[in-house]
Amino acid sequence: MEVVIHNLMNHVIEVDHKGKMFFTAPNYLNRFRAMTFSIKEPDTLEWIDQIAENAVFWDIGANVGLYSIYAAKQKNAKVFSFEPSVFNLELLARNTF
Repeated sequence: MEVVIHNLMNHVIEVDHKGKMFFTAPNYLNRFRAMTFSIKEPDTLEWIDQIAENAVFWDIGANVGLYSIYAAKQKNAKVFSFEPSVFNLELLARNTF
């Protein structure tokens, strides 16, 4: 049973949107969000694409960090991610460290 839990908690999805990113996705919802990353919020991605290189990026309500990672990788941004939900906080930490 420990092996099953370990494998679920460490399931990593690779997303290729202007470069490769990796997200921990232990459940269906997280896998779905990773797989639809490029199409779910195109306006958000376009907005991040327009920020200055090496900018400071504040991700308030970061959820599990998908846009935090994107800003860090695409713009070499210094990212500060905030997530009030304890349910998302562990995945945010896993995805951003």
